[in-house]
Amino acid sequence: MKPQLTALAVTLVSFAGCAPARSEAPALPAARTPQALQVEVSSPSAANGTRVKLSAVGLYADGITDAVTSVQWSSSNVEVARIETTNRGEVYARGSKPGIAMLTATLGELTASMPFEVTTAQLTALEMTAGFAVIPKGTQLQLGVMARFSDGSTQDVGAQATFESSNPAIGAIDANGNTLGLSPGSFMAIARFGGARAQLSLAVGSPRLDSLAVQLLEISLANGTTEQVHAIGTYTDGSLQDLTDIVTWSSSDPSIVEVESNGQGTAMLFAHAEGPATLFATLEANVARVELEVAPAELASISIDQAPTTLVTGESFQAAAYGTYTDGSRFDLTAKVAWVSSDETVARFSNDGLNTVTANGGGKCKVSATFEGKDASIAVSVSER
Repeated sequence: MKPQLTALAVTLVSFAGCAPARSEAPALPAARTPQALQVEVSSPSAANGTRVKLSAVGLYADGITDAVTSVQWSSSNVEVARIETTNRGEVYARGSKPGIAMLTATLGELTASMPFEVTTAQLTALEMTAGFAVIPKGTQLQLGVMARFSDGSTQDVGAQATFESSNPAIGAIDANGNTLGLSPGSFMAIARFGGARAQLSLAVGSPRLDSLAVQLLEISLANGTTEQVHAIGTYTDGSLQDLTDIVTWSSSDPSIVEVESNGQGTAMLFAHAEGPATLFATLEANVARVELEVAPAELASISIDQAPTTLVTGESFQAAAYGTYTDGSRFDLTAKVAWVSSDETVARFSNDGLNTVTANGGGKCKVSATFEGKDASIAVSVSER
């Protein structure tokens, strides 16, 4: 028994003088305002002529602290320390002469200050540092510069030093000490600060493998088919190299897709069963992957079986066509193919539903079968009785 539908009456009641309620747009969250400020400085003192980085931190009601960049900075004595702002928004205090100055950050009614001492220490040495001595071609290396002073203190002056390369065609150095390896060879990196000079011997080596990619025509394979696959490496200098024979190939499920390298610049995929699988190419720390899908087997070819090639006028035979699929299976397609005779005066198909071919008159013709883009044909010769 089907369920019965019960009618539901709904009465709409309107009240005079009552306007329909309007939804209000949600209010935007108010900007967070800190309850207090705190000044942070990379060093509470610095030698005359050097600078230190400044930053302000906001203290919020929920206990969270966060950097505040919209503060106004000032120095109580600009003859001792003056405020500098770079084009990247970084704020520094530079020592102008020995003494003490109060550095103050202001945000609205909030202020925070910190004493900063400019010492009489003299620069005694300059040292350069680098993460490694050999730069792969096409990669970058950041140089560091450390200053040593007469009072035993040290200071990172990498942002204040000037840089140059003894051979910019091999290794180029920008104003920030960032070094780019351009061509294999050796060069000298030079830094200058406060009248002192430091240098570091560096070399540019062969480019390093930066990434891997898998190249193939189709990510969907018919069951039983094969496909070529290649691994292409991109190096730090932008060059490309075929690494098909060098990488390690693997499949997440070899029962679905198997991969083999022939050692001659080509790797082959073999589709064994329907389903998904992931193809991997691995070299050093680089891994490339491609998601594959094996689809049902496709028709590979058609054949016309057991058909006589020589007939006498009046004789006939039943044509039969078989399809072979990519997974090796074979099916009778007789009723599905389109049958055609190239010359029906020699041999023609009857409309008896049995695909009967009858010899009409002397001569030669072709009998053809076509299905899903595949075709097969046989030559038929008919002689007169």
